[in-house]
Amino acid sequence: EKPKNLPLMLMLLFLLWTGLSCFFGSHAGEMNVWGVPTVLWGSGRYEGFVTIACYGLIFLCLRRMDANVPALLTVCSAAVTGYLVLVLLQYAGFNPLSLFPMGRSIRTNYEFQGTIGNIDLVSAWVCLLMPGLLGSFVLGQKHHWLHLPGGLCAILLTLLMDVQSGLIVLVLTLLALICLALRQPECLARLLLTLGLALLLFALRQALVLPWLDGSADIEFAPRQVSAVCTLLGVVLVALAPLLMSHSPRPLLALVCAGLLVALILVAFLPMPEGGALWELHELLNGRAQDAFGSERIGVWRMTLEMTAQSPWFGLSPDAFYAAFRDYLDATGQTILQNFDNPHNFFLQTMVNSGIPAALLLMLTCAAAIAGALRKRETLPLAMMAVGFLMQGMFTFSICLTSPMFYAVLGLCAAKKAAE
Repeated sequence: EKPKNLPLMLMLLFLLWTGLSCFFGSHAGEMNVWGVPTVLWGSGRYEGFVTIACYGLIFLCLRRMDANVPALLTVCSAAVTGYLVLVLLQYAGFNPLSLFPMGRSIRTNYEFQGTIGNIDLVSAWVCLLMPGLLGSFVLGQKHHWLHLPGGLCAILLTLLMDVQSGLIVLVLTLLALICLALRQPECLARLLLTLGLALLLFALRQALVLPWLDGSADIEFAPRQVSAVCTLLGVVLVALAPLLMSHSPRPLLALVCAGLLVALILVAFLPMPEGGALWELHELLNGRAQDAFGSERIGVWRMTLEMTAQSPWFGLSPDAFYAAFRDYLDATGQTILQNFDNPHNFFLQTMVNSGIPAALLLMLTCAAAIAGALRKRETLPLAMMAVGFLMQGMFTFSICLTSPMFYAVLGLCAAKKAAE
């Protein structure tokens, strides 16, 4: 019974410590622009204690439920599919639901696609759903064929929006599916089908020229060599999928591991053209990190750790980062080009605002809940969903438009049925 109650106890301790940071944080007495204590309602992101307590309440309520995971994923698949249709209508020049005001469109404000908000928020939502939908299909769970369309729509949304955190989660999801299928040979055919279709979607994205990303006058379809190669590989994988069911996956496992090792070595040691994600990864692997990397995330993470060291136990107080960061820059004489109101890291955000113990308790809560869902094949997609959100959270932040869905999934991971 103790392991089943561990996520509950950890969440309650996390909420308790966050509450204490409201009183003992170094910026606990500050008021926001509405004249309300920042610790209660937060500042621009509304991530004060009231919001965090709501997250905890969502977790505690969903923990009492035993979700019908296949039905839940079917609804998620329909939601992602509908969202993609809406985005494609915007690409085609329509304004469904009058989301854009007069004179605005996706061509003038491409960062707003769909209904959730900017593409970073959309990416967070997609990263929550995509691993579960694809994982359910590869595992062959109940109604898994209904989950594949949503998973593919999530992949296409990720490729179209080109948010780096989403692309990272997409790659990690595919790698996780490879490892999963290699341990369970009966999943290999569905894995190859998934990888083949993903390559075809990547080829489609490479053939599309988007004005807001590629500098063209209008959306164009211009297939290139990369598109042709990916199309060929995708077709081969889709065709081979049913033929490899009877073969041992061990040679493929060795090939995949060798390929990943070779790719890492090449990125680490071969010179890369300056600029871009690969060059930044090359510099990081060689110990030459710069504050400007990752749209200045490396810099703000370093500064956040320095701020945390000044108040390690109770932090600044919930959602007090914005004002405290301005004070920190003035005191240290450091500069940063972007206007950061949070550290753009899920756990660093908790650490700097509520202290190191709060961040550790949140990490342990997530780990305990996810570990419970990993014990059963039926709830494994829920664990993949939670991990997907946390992975993108390493580069983004908690906000009330997407975080409630994460805490709902985390609560389902910690449900008694999942932990049994």
